[in-house]
Amino acid sequence: MFQPVSLVMERMKGHGMESVAQVAALLALDPAAYYAEMKQIARQVREHYRVAPRPIGIEELGKIYRAQRIRLTFWSGKVRSLRGAYFNDELGVDVMVMKELSEDALAFTMAHELKHHFVDSDLKPPAERIFHQLNPVEIGADLFAGELLYPEKDFEADLRRLQEKTRACPVGVLLLLKERTRTTLPYRVFRERAVSMGFASAGEFRTSSWRRLENANW
Repeated sequence: MFQPVSLVMERMKGHGMESVAQVAALLALDPAAYYAEMKQIARQVREHYRVAPRPIGIEELGKIYRAQRIRLTFWSGKVRSLRGAYFNDELGVDVMVMKELSEDALAFTMAHELKHHFVDSDLKPPAERIFHQLNPVEIGADLFAGELLYPEKDFEADLRRLQEKTRACPVGVLLLLKERTRTTLPYRVFRERAVSMGFASAGEFRTSSWRRLENANW
């Protein structure tokens, strides 16, 4: 069974890091290499499972889940800040996701939990689940998910190409890109990437129409 190796995590284990809390605390000091590696591992997963160099969705993710023997269970979510959860114990490997999620949020959550499967499966979970506190382990899972669904390099190339062709405003180009690629990458990540790469300013996404899109999508 395919199992990519995280060199950052291997070094941490060599220093006795065994729990999610220990790893998160150490990564917080300098997470850049870890974040870059999570994106790299996502690309390795795409390559191993022969995902076409385009955005992928729930069907392709389901194939990866089956190949990795991960059981996917839907539950009626009552904890709105917890969209998914990963379990690996004597009963096997399970991922639980909220059944009320939109298609994009479901795909992103499935991809997010795959990172925990490939990278964090042998770490001891925290004694109590903390839903509102971001940490590098979870941020790394989000970066992995985004790269798995739609690699940043492809995203930027497609975006620039579409901008040259249409000459539309930045937000208009983003909306058109999502429509044409039919990617499951959420609008939230579209915004974050566009601002990070300097394609659009944060202020351009403060409109009520964009906020409605993000809320409905996520």
